[in-house]
Amino acid sequence: MILAITITSWRFYKDQYLIFDGPSDRVFHGNLSGMFRIVQEGSGTVTFRGEDLARFGGAELAVSGGTMVIDNAMRGGITVRGSGSCLIGTNGVPTSSLKVESGGTLGGFGVITKSPTMSAGSWLAPGSKTTVGTLSGSSAVTLVADSGLRIKVRDNEGDKFSSTTTITLPTAGKMLLDVVGVSKEDNVRLSKEYVILETTGTLNNFDPARWEISTSTPKLLDVSEASVKPGADGKSVVLTGVKSFDKALRLMVY
Repeated sequence: MILAITITSWRFYKDQYLIFDGPSDRVFHGNLSGMFRIVQEGSGTVTFRGEDLARFGGAELAVSGGTMVIDNAMRGGITVRGSGSCLIGTNGVPTSSLKVESGGTLGGFGVITKSPTMSAGSWLAPGSKTTVGTLSGSSAVTLVADSGLRIKVRDNEGDKFSSTTTITLPTAGKMLLDVVGVSKEDNVRLSKEYVILETTGTLNNFDPARWEISTSTPKLLDVSEASVKPGADGKSVVLTGVKSFDKALRLMVY
């Protein structure tokens, strides 16, 4: 169920909470202001959109379950943890702090304008859960040891993180890569190459030996021959060697 709720001139005060729990999806177009906290805990999706650039004022947002979509200008700091996901919409402009803790996911189709603080166990996942897309960055992004990149691939397209500044990869531990299939109707070919990271700035510390490639959709994809390599310009990372799970074997599995 989608609830379109317009909120006008609601003002919250410090240490007050607006908590979303449960499976329902909600879309908010109205104005929220004040020093308060918005918490997404349920399994549903909460979307904030609209033209009000002052939305949230000094609010703090926390996502520990479900999905929060930021599809407007937003000044409040965001923390993503647990099983929570924060998606930056095509109109989303987060202008304050962005922190992704273990288990949390940062994704979407918009532009990250502030450098996110990524922790071990956190995920950068362009697009949405079911739609391939490009997430962009206009501020430096550093992926730390044992953080991950989650990339969906289809026949002729795949997710990508595209930056206009610096992408820094870990110098210790693992760089995790989860390759995700979208549909059993796709025919992903072994020879297909996918640009998964790219920058017009600088790509630091790329070392294919640190990359640990797996798939959370083993009934759709075979990544046993998958690998990553630098792009020809030295400013991108290319995924290759992925193929659709053999359809005959898939019938036996099902």
